[in-house]
Amino acid sequence: MADSMNAYTTRMQLPSRGVLYDGRMPDGWIDVNPMTAADEKLLTNQQLPQWEVLNMLIGRCVPNPPVPLKEWLSADRVFVLMAVRAISYGPEYAFDVQCSRCRQTFVHKLQLPDALSCQILTPEDSPVFSVKLPMCGKEVGLKRLTVADEDAVSASVRGRARRGITSGLGDQFTAAMVRHIVSVDGKNVDQVEAQQFYEGLIGRDAAAIRKAIRENECSIDLTISLVCPLCGAEQQEVMPFGADFFLPESTARR
Repeated sequence: MADSMNAYTTRMQLPSRGVLYDGRMPDGWIDVNPMTAADEKLLTNQQLPQWEVLNMLIGRCVPNPPVPLKEWLSADRVFVLMAVRAISYGPEYAFDVQCSRCRQTFVHKLQLPDALSCQILTPEDSPVFSVKLPMCGKEVGLKRLTVADEDAVSASVRGRARRGITSGLGDQFTAAMVRHIVSVDGKNVDQVEAQQFYEGLIGRDAAAIRKAIRENECSIDLTISLVCPLCGAEQQEVMPFGADFFLPESTARR
């Protein structure tokens, strides 16, 4: 990022509040620069997976972060991407929605990142939290996923695709769940052991793990509630987060 962009630097606080970064990012404050035209060009790269391109974008907009990006909690990465979009093109983000009742399409607008709810960490949160499973009685240690964890899941799916192996949403979900598991009854487990353990659980125990993760996760909820201006129907939608999210046309055309 060129020095001339320093005047536009925005200081913001991450959802993690820096709690799990060993004091390297006090209270989660970080400086973020807006995108340049060169960064827009980067986003059109079709040769690299999307997660890798987005990591490169953050590297450009957050040069020399106090904590390496791979160690960030995944929620912090999502938050910074939202912030980059907001400070580069303005906080308003507009996108098309089809009404579930009248089937008409309308434009919904929201303000980033304020319109999205964040589950933040507190100083009382520790790197590992645990849950006692109701059926098998085992105590499972869980961690919050980092950027490295999520990228590893994405890379695995991409690698399987190159080998002609199709990965469904269930495979990706299971791979992510497995990376949360770090111990069973106080014994550390590797990824192979964690997968064997998780896939062998009955439904109630697996649900208990998912519930514990949901309640303790540092996260950003991309689900939004909206009302159709044409017929008044209420519905929930997941905010679209495709490649055009960062293009100025996403607001200029509306």
